[in-house]
Amino acid sequence: SKTYVKKLPLKINELDKINGHVEKALDLLKNKKFDDFGQLLDETWYHKKEISKNISNSKIDEIYKEAIQSGALGGKLLGAGGGGSILFYVPEKKQKNFLRKFKKLTHIPFKFDSQGSNIIYNSKKNRLNE
Repeated sequence: SKTYVKKLPLKINELDKINGHVEKALDLLKNKKFDDFGQLLDETWYHKKEISKNISNSKIDEIYKEAIQSGALGGKLLGAGGGGSILFYVPEKKQKNFLRKFKKLTHIPFKFDSQGSNIIYNSKKNRLNE
């Protein structure tokens, strides 16, 4: 559409900012600056949402907002449209309270591992798109 084409330079600018975050994220993770990495996730979230209104929906936006208010420093939507998960970075001292606030959602523990991804089974229904 004409509106999209008019806004294309803005979208390219947002994509450039996100692309620039990759190197910064690697550096932060290598140097174990995890809180800074969490804040970078938050910054990236808002740049990504500027690209398209279809990046998120009202339910995901509400979950994200509540997560930040409950101690998360940032988050990332995972999955290929129409479903998925949200990964939140929450400093260790705030995790217990965070998990209590989000007990209605499925919690899948996450940690960095030198072996790469592992396949897990989760029988609970995905609740992001109900």
